[in-house]
Amino acid sequence: MRKLVDVRYGSHSLTILQCSSTPKGASKLAQALYEIYGKDGVALLVDEGGGFTEQNGTIMATPGIAEKGYLDVRVEVTMPGGHSSVPPKHTSIGILSAFLVEYEKNPSKVKFTRQDPLYSMLQCVAEHSEELDEDYRTIIKRATTSDKYLQLLEKEIIKNNVYASLIGTTQAADIIEGGVKVNALPERAFAVVNHRISVISSVEEVQTHDTELLSRLVKEFNLTYTAFGNELSAKGGPSSGTLTLKDAFGTALEPAPVTPTSPDAVPWYILSGTIKATYNSHRSLTDVNEIIVSPGMPSGNTGEISHSEI
Repeated sequence: MRKLVDVRYGSHSLTILQCSSTPKGASKLAQALYEIYGKDGVALLVDEGGGFTEQNGTIMATPGIAEKGYLDVRVEVTMPGGHSSVPPKHTSIGILSAFLVEYEKNPSKVKFTRQDPLYSMLQCVAEHSEELDEDYRTIIKRATTSDKYLQLLEKEIIKNNVYASLIGTTQAADIIEGGVKVNALPERAFAVVNHRISVISSVEEVQTHDTELLSRLVKEFNLTYTAFGNELSAKGGPSSGTLTLKDAFGTALEPAPVTPTSPDAVPWYILSGTIKATYNSHRSLTDVNEIIVSPGMPSGNTGEISHSEI
């Protein structure tokens, strides 16, 4: 299923794009647009978005202006096999489990900055939402100039798991495999940990975090350690097995650049004005603030992957 509307203004193109991720979907359309307009030749790409909702008594539309990065980390432990009747102190499955517990005990620290799309959204909420708690409104507004209130706002945000997940780098152990039968010691066990990377972080920063996080347990279990192509253990030394970290599927993706929403950001104002006009015309409304258009960010991150060059 592919839908494409291309509207030109000046020397740029505004492209409304909805497509599947099949071989003839997003990547092919992006390639065609690149051939027509060249690098950075499209002023605005619009996906189907998340619609609009009522927030604290005010109707708000929150087009995504950024997308998080992505990294799947394969955590693999190998050890000598043998019969289950004569087991070592720890099997590869047991050691892998310890690594996963270490992950969950030590998530990446959530850091909230004024560059985060959620910050911009909350400023709109504080300005326009009619039923917002007044103490919360004060914290949001004062956070524009006060680092103390920015920290207070961060503390409020992380109480909401959805908001905390949007601004921070997340981790989730989603796949695990090991062992072939009950009387054989598992020679290999692995898990895949999925990361959605904060817009102020990077793939490299997450790789460094994971590498350092597991280093203590590597020594405890006496393993040879290789992380993202780097051999971190002394060569030739005795070991009970190996730990290898790597990009599980070769699909690492850096966070997308944040779309400008400043007063001179013409594409943003074309989009927000179109949303307001469309909302009002379908309801015979005239007030420009019947719906508030605010910067937002989706929790997924598949929209930008094929279109970063255009």
